[in-house]
Amino acid sequence: MARRFAVIASHYDLANDVLSLGLHRVGRRALMTELALTAGLRVLDVGAGSGDLALRALRRGARVTLVDGCEAMLAVAKRRLGQGCRAVVGDALRLPFADEAFDVAMVGYVLRNVLSARRLFEEMGRVVVPGGRVACLEFTQPSGPIRPLFRAYLVTVVPAVGGLVDREAYRYLGRSVACVAGAEVVARAMTEAGLEDVRVRRCVLGTMAVHVGRVGAKPQAQGR
Repeated sequence: MARRFAVIASHYDLANDVLSLGLHRVGRRALMTELALTAGLRVLDVGAGSGDLALRALRRGARVTLVDGCEAMLAVAKRRLGQGCRAVVGDALRLPFADEAFDVAMVGYVLRNVLSARRLFEEMGRVVVPGGRVACLEFTQPSGPIRPLFRAYLVTVVPAVGGLVDREAYRYLGRSVACVAGAEVVARAMTEAGLEDVRVRRCVLGTMAVHVGRVGAKPQAQGR
């Protein structure tokens, strides 16, 4: 997976703008609105990629750490963000951070690229303090007449246009979005991972969803 994203790292942001007609930015703004970050919060951006979400958090005064499995994508993020944050190469399902190291953990457009959504949310919850928040932005399955149009776009236009950068990478991306889990499935995975008060906000004609859950009280380790 890291190799696939390394190939497109230098063109990733431009390709996203072209292929989504800039609408991916609407989803990112919706995530930031739901989180309402304040200055000084310790924020972890999981699967940070080129740093778009991290930049938005930094502008709100948060202290941001990026983690991604693709070093080439993090290199793009470092050039964009400068010295304003820490970037770590790591596995989203085995986050290289101590328990309760952050106030907020967020993930954007990554869920379809991991083997287990529940495991991802468990790890995000582990590294966030009780009462902190875990947030996810991802494409979702729209309803009504939008659904077949959405799928057709993903399996035809995305690989055709993305092929100008890398045909195989964008064929994969189109297929992964077309098969992405519905918002209800994601909400259930968050709840099963132990997150509480999970809420869902759909946007962009129902093709994207923001999920936010709260980290509950954690059991004390035995022997304390």
